[in-house]
Amino acid sequence: MSGTDPFDLEGRRVLVTGAGGLLGAEFASALAERGAEVHLADLSAMALAATVERLAGEGADAKAHAVDITDAAAVAHLVDDVGDLDALVNSAAIDARFQGLDGGGHLEGYPAEAFRLSLEVNLTGTFLVTQACCRTMARRGPR
Repeated sequence: MSGTDPFDLEGRRVLVTGAGGLLGAEFASALAERGAEVHLADLSAMALAATVERLAGEGADAKAHAVDITDAAAVAHLVDDVGDLDALVNSAAIDARFQGLDGGGHLEGYPAEAFRLSLEVNLTGTFLVTQACCRTMARRGPR
């Protein structure tokens, strides 16, 4: 990192989860613009392809990883594939409203399965990715 620009990410490797979604794609774009090597993770290979294409149009070379972040073994494989990380952006999440699972938006009609799925992705998935990345970063030490 340059001594003059605290936002210079040249040579830094960053993993962005939920990179096929709106916020994840924006985070990835901003990081790539600052020089980071971005690795994109999302459940949807199609959404990832769209983000990779967008970033390529912006001059960035992003690497895509289709992965279910609620699967600990898949997350471990992802982090092994990415290699030494400098940063993680947890952007993966689901919203039952956009899945058509919210029971009309009222608590009394909200399906328990939709609630469980939200917890699994939004909390457990975030935990699993963060834990795996922290293990890798701790082994490597500061750069």
